[in-house]
Amino acid sequence: MTINLAQLKAFTSVATIGSFTQAAASLNVSQSNLSMQVGTLETHYNVKLLERKRGEVKPTPIGHELLEIAKQLFLLQDEAATLIANANQFDKGTLRIGSDSPVTVFPHLNTFKQEYPTVTTSLYLGSAEEVLKALKTYQVDVAIVSNKASEHMFDSISIKQSGLACVFLNDHILSKKKCVSFKELKNHPLIMRMEGSQTRAVFDAASKLADFTPSVSLEVSSREGVLEAVLHQIGVGVIWEQEFNNDPRLKVVPLDVEGGMLSAYLVIAKDRERRGILRAFMNIVNG
Repeated sequence: MTINLAQLKAFTSVATIGSFTQAAASLNVSQSNLSMQVGTLETHYNVKLLERKRGEVKPTPIGHELLEIAKQLFLLQDEAATLIANANQFDKGTLRIGSDSPVTVFPHLNTFKQEYPTVTTSLYLGSAEEVLKALKTYQVDVAIVSNKASEHMFDSISIKQSGLACVFLNDHILSKKKCVSFKELKNHPLIMRMEGSQTRAVFDAASKLADFTPSVSLEVSSREGVLEAVLHQIGVGVIWEQEFNNDPRLKVVPLDVEGGMLSAYLVIAKDRERRGILRAFMNIVNG
């Protein structure tokens, strides 16, 4: 059963704008024509999609669900038009990237900007969960995150591994070592990322595996906060080794423990990986 796209477009416009008059103006059609399109859609499927109350037009519960599907449908329609128009051109359009680690994404973003300077790019930073949600809802086009996406609609490609590391002040007793163990950290207060972060999840799993009970003196929501806390002598920081910013006042030392590794993943929706700009970015990330 194929839905009438003109009727769906009429419904989407009204549901999004919240007014038949303004929606008609945006589509450059008469209000009566727009009302007829929406009414025909409701009658054909014997369902109420819009509620009209006190001058406001709002989607019904089923209307809300249809609106989300319709938005994705018309976005893909626009992407299809862009793909055809720029079939062999990789220097036009936009690319929206999401990531949970600026340290991981910026080298790739920098290379992409150098090779495709006319492409408009944006970067959304958040937790891995937030970024994958943005990818799923078409707010970003591609993601580089520490979580492998489980949904069947995504392809996850492992691109890099990093190990846990400790951050010390330069004069700390353990700062000269090539690596440190849980045993050596036993009597040192630790500065940890908060529960819910991948750094904390991997550290806690490795600690449990080694039957090690850490002495956590402070929990911080960001890598920058961990480094700043170390500088203020609150304790020993725990981060991913690749996240260290080469601050000359600090020394990063790998944490040699079982289960202390994490992969970064390039994640893309299967229905979007044919886009030329996305293919170009994927090629850069995959090296």
